[in-house]
Amino acid sequence: MNTTKIALEASLKELLKKKPFDKITIADLTEDCGISRMAFYYHFKDIYDLVEWACVEDGKKALRDKKTYDTWQEGFAQIFEAVLENKPFIMNVHHSVRREKIESFLYKLTYQLIADVVEFDEKDTLLSEIVYEAADNVMALCDLRDIRLSIDEGSDKDACIHADAYWQCEAITNIVKNAVEHAESEVRIGFYRYEMYAEITVQNDGEAISDEDKKHIFTRFYSGSGQPADSIGIGLSLAEAIVRHDNGYILVEDCKKDVLNEKNECSGTRFVVRYL
Repeated sequence: MNTTKIALEASLKELLKKKPFDKITIADLTEDCGISRMAFYYHFKDIYDLVEWACVEDGKKALRDKKTYDTWQEGFAQIFEAVLENKPFIMNVHHSVRREKIESFLYKLTYQLIADVVEFDEKDTLLSEIVYEAADNVMALCDLRDIRLSIDEGSDKDACIHADAYWQCEAITNIVKNAVEHAESEVRIGFYRYEMYAEITVQNDGEAISDEDKKHIFTRFYSGSGQPADSIGIGLSLAEAIVRHDNGYILVEDCKKDVLNEKNECSGTRFVVRYL
């Protein structure tokens, strides 16, 4: 481990006890560590780079060897314990650094942990099994919000894909949950098979998604207009990543409220999950 980097991290954390982050300069850090500015720039491009390195390194220390399928939950718990131990540092950074910077720190800290423990068991899977389980997963939310959830009777019961049933169900559940949260009264799901692909459609009768929100809808931590207050913007991002892993993609379409399409689907916003 590089001793200069460790010294700069320790200096930053000590200085944050005395002044806010935006008042700390590179001169403060180098003077406290007894090194030159050139030495600082040899290791970091700016103070934000130092903060990112410190966050990621603290996370690695917290995880230690808890990065396997059997121990990843302990690893997450240790990350939160480390956050509590470094609360003054974390809170100062939170109040002083732009949100996208913090999101970058969080992503680098957690992505590899998740990637290392996710195991895909790909096999021929009926779309009906995925859809009906996803519907069951959100039924309590439908009851709470008084939303009617229905599955198109014209769906192809024999349509199947080669994918991991568990993770595709997670993806579809996230999409259906999003549709329920933004519906006025109804959500409809369908699943169909065509010559070149199979697809699952999820449609509600709520307000159309804005063009601006469409640009970022699958971006990690993005919460568009109309999102619930407790939304952290990861559900649709996770869904998109899972679908993409199994050779698929997701389309988002607007449906005019005064027009019924040929399948007699409800109006609003429609997600089309297409597997090639």
